Amino acid sequence: MKTKKIRFFAASFLLFQSVLLPSNVFAVENEVTTNIGIIEKQTESHATGEISELVKNPLNLEIGKIVLSEENQNQLNLQEMNSQARDDQGPTANVTTSPVEFQATRVSDLTKEDLMRFFIDGPVDDNTPTDQIDISLLNSDGSAVSIKNTAPSTMTYDRILRLRDEANNYTDYPVKYQVVDTQAPWANIKEEVIDFSTLTANTFSRKDLLRFIIGDPQDNWTLYPYIDFELTDENGNAFNLHELAFIEHTGYLRLEDEKGNKSEAYEVKFLAGDKEGPIVNIVTAPVDFQARRVNELEREDLSRFLASEPLDNVTAPHEIKLSLHDHLGAALSIVNVAPSATVYDAHLRLQDKVGNQTDYPVRYLVVDTEAPTARFKNETIDFSTHTSNTFSRSDLLRFLADDPEDNWSLSEKINIELVDENGNEFELNDLELREYTGYLSLEDEEGNRSDAQEVKFLVGND
Repeated sequence: MKTKKIRFFAASFLLFQSVLLPSNVFAVENEVTTNIGIIEKQTESHATGEISELVKNPLNLEIGKIVLSEENQNQLNLQEMNSQARDDQGPTANVTTSPVEFQATRVSDLTKEDLMRFFIDGPVDDNTPTDQIDISLLNSDGSAVSIKNTAPSTMTYDRILRLRDEANNYTDYPVKYQVVDTQAPWANIKEEVIDFSTLTANTFSRKDLLRFIIGDPQDNWTLYPYIDFELTDENGNAFNLHELAFIEHTGYLRLEDEKGNKSEAYEVKFLAGDKEGPIVNIVTAPVDFQARRVNELEREDLSRFLASEPLDNVTAPHEIKLSLHDHLGAALSIVNVAPSATVYDAHLRLQDKVGNQTDYPVRYLVVDTEAPTARFKNETIDFSTHTSNTFSRSDLLRFLADDPEDNWSLSEKINIELVDENGNEFELNDLELREYTGYLSLEDEEGNRSDAQEVKFLVGND
């Protein structure tokens, strides 16, 4: 008895070296195979084979029906065939040799997305799709690696990256990783304007800055109580609240963790600043100001309204501005206001560094009690050729280095008088020619007379 070998063509079976058939399933030339029959590939037979109802089960067994036909049209139906694909190769990948950095965490462990960072080229397998390949990071004892609650450091960890396919074949790759903290804190910021109108401190406390945030600030590693806050203006400078006007301000809030990682700047709005104006005691009597044709009232002039030193909650007394205003708030000027007995009502305004103002009612007069002034020459004036019996105004001007001045009277309106030690005018025709000493004084239109200035001159008859 012989078993006839049959040529078998079936694309699905090219993966296998042979197809194993159960015993007692077919007979050829009236002989029955009692052992497991084998249909070998590439025999010299002219029979053909068909596979129908082929399915693949989870155990990688292919189950189907085989129908064989010879040239004489004899057919043999094999009711069921089981074949097993031999998958004993684990997945492969190109893995980086450099340490992979993972952000320190207190709440979650490494995800598949994290582990994919070990690959230069993604994992592949002959039968298992890439997205079905299991990836795990293992310790040397085979336990899963956890980085949760591992403090960030410069330490490099050596571990195993395991790739496992659906047939449970796996491949291990040595890898390195570090636990770092380069991630900045973050927070949900309120969009409303935060009111600090009752804040009396010069700077914001941590508790104050928390009012800008919805809930608690977050960080991958630093605990909430250790996250720092910084609020600055557009130039990066901290706010000095005592120097702010009481208006709505824009600031930029940054969060910083223990590793020095700073968040982006969050724009915030807040109402804060100094809203208290300066205070002072004011004199009740009218204050006299000298009439003038130039120069406005200065701080020294306006200080004469004060009966005490001005005070402010944050601004130093010498930094408090003083100004004079009318009842409508317009600035007052006394330049070119003629001296008179008129008493004027006004408001003295005190203003601190941030613009808070306090107005006090005051009264003043514009007077002229100031005598003219001049610069005198330090030499003997020669009038030896003078023929008149008296000095004219132009003669007397020769004693001056420049024109006489007055707070109100114009130069040409200032009188000049020269007298001897007895207060008498000189009669030049009675004088012999020699050097004389005289006393020159100036008088303005209001009768204000300067002190007598001693002068020397040469005059007289030969």
